[in-house]
Amino acid sequence: MAIISAERATGSASLEAAALAGALRLLRSARERRGPLPAVGCVRVTNTAASVQLAASNLATWMRVTMPAAMEGDLDALVPWEMLSTLQDATGSVTLAEGCLRTAGGTVRWPAIPVDHWPTKLQALDRDAQATGVTVPWDAAQLAGAIKAALVGVARDESRPILKGVLVDPADGWSWTSTDGSRLVHVAHQLTAAGPTHVIGADSLKALAAALGTRPQGTVAWSVAGGRWMAVAGPVEVAADGYTGRYPDYRRVLPEDYPAAVTVDRDTLRRGLVPFLKVAGLDRAGTLEMTWTPAGLAVATASLDRGRMEGLIPVLSHRGLPAACVSFTPALLADLTKPFGPGPIEWAWSGRESPAEARQGARRHIVLPLRHMA
Repeated sequence: MAIISAERATGSASLEAAALAGALRLLRSARERRGPLPAVGCVRVTNTAASVQLAASNLATWMRVTMPAAMEGDLDALVPWEMLSTLQDATGSVTLAEGCLRTAGGTVRWPAIPVDHWPTKLQALDRDAQATGVTVPWDAAQLAGAIKAALVGVARDESRPILKGVLVDPADGWSWTSTDGSRLVHVAHQLTAAGPTHVIGADSLKALAAALGTRPQGTVAWSVAGGRWMAVAGPVEVAADGYTGRYPDYRRVLPEDYPAAVTVDRDTLRRGLVPFLKVAGLDRAGTLEMTWTPAGLAVATASLDRGRMEGLIPVLSHRGLPAACVSFTPALLADLTKPFGPGPIEWAWSGRESPAEARQGARRHIVLPLRHMA
């Protein structure tokens, strides 16, 4: 879509209040709340022949939603988020125009903000969002699952900014990998299209997850060009620049096999760990010890104020010899099952000071034992 100049004639768009409120809920994940630029604190509203497009950005993530509307003339306006908050209880039809929002309850006006105050970077996205390089199709449900799994391994601190993103590697079938240095999540895929390796920020992925919704359906077109990625899911477009920097070589820490492993139901393992995690404490320097045995996972933990706790988590099957006791940081095991769906997972061990791995199908979650981390 071409950029609309500030001198362009102003029209209006009429649409259903409920539909507009739904679009704004999606756009909030890309909303800028504390930026110094007033224009970025707005939603840009433009029109095509029979629809209206609403775009928002926090300068890290850009999102646009296209929805049907009754148009009069040409519309290109910046609408402050504060004005749009008045739509929370609106019903019926809503009319948007430059400096004006009309509902059945009345009219809200504000000083018009010139469209040319919209940052140049965002104007380029508005104009060239469809001018892409490599494009691959994703099943929406599969993509949503990959996002949910990969976000588990993203670093929470700022010491290595590149680790606050997720690596997408087309050379590995468009696999997704995240790590914070003490755990690694790897989601394998079998796509064959060539393309550049890129690292996606966690906040941008959360915005995309919001766009996909709780029950994603259909196909998502994933495009990469010039260091920027974009996903188009029906009427919603999400884009961001990829992170720059050298991502760790994840292949070096993906073990091929393990001398001992158990198969355990995901929910059984998650529920079984809960009482031990409460004793160990996630916010303290505690430990959680685990031994792989044919009878089950023998777990033990202790703390000065809560005493010692031991128990056995039942498993579905066991292979290999019983392992020696391995110590883990409780916070790592608290997230152990998050990348996986319901059903059995394999929880495998390779040595007292070597990585342990939980895996289910194409998803792998590798955690380092406490002694190895030290």
